Amino acid sequence: MQVIRRSLQESAISSDIVDIIMHSWRDSTQKQYKVYINKWLQFCNERKIDPLHPTVTAVLSFLHSLFKSGLSYSALNTARSAVSNIDYYLQATEKLRNSSKLLVSYIKPYKAVTSSTIGRWIKTLLGQAGVDTEIFSGHSTRCASTSKALMSVSTDVILATAGWTEESTFRKFYHKPVAVTNQMSLAVLT
Repeated sequence: MQVIRRSLQESAISSDIVDIIMHSWRDSTQKQYKVYINKWLQFCNERKIDPLHPTVTAVLSFLHSLFKSGLSYSALNTARSAVSNIDYYLQATEKLRNSSKLLVSYIKPYKAVTSSTIGRWIKTLLGQAGVDTEIFSGHSTRCASTSKALMSVSTDVILATAGWTEESTFRKFYHKPVAVTNQMSLAVLT
């Protein structure tokens, strides 16, 4: 995980923000990413590639090597996320960002957003997806999204997409009753 910390620090992001980002991932996510970050570092070291500024070809070659070693598409997706997630966002917002803050507004003058703005964005998206925002908050998006997805897809699809191997993980920590807010509203109004 040090390579991610170093990448963020090199992007002129304050150490306070870097600490928040590094602590925002669950332990299970850190474990999942650490495996592929270490493989990425080894891949780059063997080929004398800068792991913080790779070419697209280098990343694709890395993913191809993982696929050839027998990894599933779900595992490849985790590896891709671990390598590219932060770098993509930093590049996409580089010209908009006028401060060292990571998240910026999508409305001019593109200032850094506050935690309440981020919470409002998440809550709005949850509501638009039909998730009851009286039950779920910005801190429960993984729980809300996987519980909502169960209404449309099988548990196997959810496990594969989330990178879980045991259904018990989903059932114990993430599967919660989801009330579809539009149906509730219609029932009250009619």
